[in-house]
Amino acid sequence: MPTKIKKTLKEILNIIEDIFCNNKVVELYYSIKNGIENIINWFPIVWKDRNWDRLYIYILLHHKLRNMEKFFNGYLPYSSPEYTNKINHEIKIAKALCERIIENDYLSNALIPYYKIYSDNDKLMWSEPCNDGTGHYRVIFTEDNKQRKLFRRCGKHADYMEKQDIDYLHRYIAKRGSGWWD
Repeated sequence: MPTKIKKTLKEILNIIEDIFCNNKVVELYYSIKNGIENIINWFPIVWKDRNWDRLYIYILLHHKLRNMEKFFNGYLPYSSPEYTNKINHEIKIAKALCERIIENDYLSNALIPYYKIYSDNDKLMWSEPCNDGTGHYRVIFTEDNKQRKLFRRCGKHADYMEKQDIDYLHRYIAKRGSGWWD
């Protein structure tokens, strides 16, 4: 057999040996399997994503944290139960913050003092037909300055509470997130 053919065959055998002996086939299999599972897992989340919705960042993060929580609840032969329980607890806190931000219920909580003073019948604003034949409506605000000021103050407090949760979530992940691996 000519030496060139021998050399080529030897190179091919080395490549085959490298593929099978160094677990490259196994790596490829798990890479494809995990990739397909990720596509299936993330497809509904990505499908609903809208670029104009800033809360969707937290929906994506919440989904990632949920996936991580499932992972750390599973069998991890190289991690102690204490370690995985600690990580799960930290992830649950971050997940709860994401849920609060996603629910975006800050204004209804902030309006509690407002509704202690003003009932639903004490409207801050309402609309009336313009009676000009156009079918348009005009918005009318209450004359009560105290009521408007209290409503504005409640709105600012709602913004403050949301910002607090967002800032806390970011600081929390920055401080603890780097330890969330097995």
